[in-house]
Amino acid sequence: MWPATVTSGGMELDEVELSGQDVNNQRWNHTEWNVAPLRRCGRREMWLLLSLVLLLAIVTLEMRRFLRNMRTIPGPLPLPLLGNAHIFLGLTPAEACLKMGELAERHGDTFGLFLGPSYSVMLFNPRDVERVLGSSQLLTKSQEYSFLGRWLNEGLLVSNGRKWHRRRKIITPAFHFRILEPYVEIFDRQSLRLVGELALRISRGQERINLGEAIHLCTLDAICAIEEHTRNTETSRNMFLVIGAILASALFVGLLLYQLKFKRLIDLISYMPGPPVLPLVGHGHHFIGKPPHEMVKKIFEFMETYSKDQVLKVWLGPELNVLMANPKDVEVVLGTLRFNDKAGEYKALEPWLKEGLLILDQFVEVFEKGSRDLLRNMEQDRLKHGDSGFSLYDWINLCTMDTICETAMGVSINAQSNADSEYVQAVKTISMVLQSGCSTFCTASTLPTC
Repeated sequence: MWPATVTSGGMELDEVELSGQDVNNQRWNHTEWNVAPLRRCGRREMWLLLSLVLLLAIVTLEMRRFLRNMRTIPGPLPLPLLGNAHIFLGLTPAEACLKMGELAERHGDTFGLFLGPSYSVMLFNPRDVERVLGSSQLLTKSQEYSFLGRWLNEGLLVSNGRKWHRRRKIITPAFHFRILEPYVEIFDRQSLRLVGELALRISRGQERINLGEAIHLCTLDAICAIEEHTRNTETSRNMFLVIGAILASALFVGLLLYQLKFKRLIDLISYMPGPPVLPLVGHGHHFIGKPPHEMVKKIFEFMETYSKDQVLKVWLGPELNVLMANPKDVEVVLGTLRFNDKAGEYKALEPWLKEGLLILDQFVEVFEKGSRDLLRNMEQDRLKHGDSGFSLYDWINLCTMDTICETAMGVSINAQSNADSEYVQAVKTISMVLQSGCSTFCTASTLPTC
């Protein structure tokens, strides 16, 4: 008889007295009842064990590969867990940089350091640095950059991989060497200033110089100078844009005036003869730099060469002048009531003569006296020069000056009898200045003329 405890699905039954045969049967049934849970538990443990073994194998292989590659890179011997961090404990950033220099002198331009579990490769050879920075595969930033993520988000400085490559490609033209060409003079000037400052410190007996501070100040000077240069360039560019806008507006107004005024005027005088005309200048180039008497000769040449029925058109910039030599045409123009507007040159006389109209009846005696003096002087000139001829221009100017001064100003200057007086010479000079200024303005005008 065997005492036994029978379980089924974790439930315990009462103890019963069993015979040998019953005990064997009960053992068989007991085995059948617990085999399924054992199988389920065994499978979970087996899969967990296989996963751990696989993970351990992968880590072991990676570590072996990493250690095999690391053996080719020299460096100080690391300590467990700490690595080489104990070398830099308690050092300031400046002292840590000096320690890096010492390690580079001891282990070469390229060496490795363990800072805890993190492994870093230090490069001091510019060619090695160039290859790393120029690689299209080594684009992943170190773990330290992750601390800047909340500040700079995922910008160019923090982003990795394809995102960094795409954004860097967009701004690549901004880093082209041609962008820096306008600032080479600034770099050169600030570099010479830096070298001079360092030479001055050495001449004063300073044995150790903090290059970091000096270079920081040089960089700050260069950045400020570039900013000022850029601002001045922007100001100049804006000024050119404003000038361009003004010129474009002036051109638009000129074309508008051409459509409103000059086109109709040109159509009206198209039948009038005249010398070949140039755009904008008109015929002004024929009179530039010439005194008044040569201008008159040039007009007579045009009249003889191009005139028809003693009528000629001459453009002085935007100003149209119709010249008439036929007395009947002159009489028609002067006798009409429509053509009462004076030419623009008359405005120069306004401060002198105001806007009054001469009362001719009161000055008939003045006109008669001036005319008699004019005839007497012309007779003397004729007898003096004989058949060679003489110039009427000067005598008529002097006669006109006597008449205007005595009628409009109430002053007798006797210009015909004293042509060398200061007043006469002053009036001649101001007349020449006015005539030259009007000619220059007309020939330099930018309005369309044809």
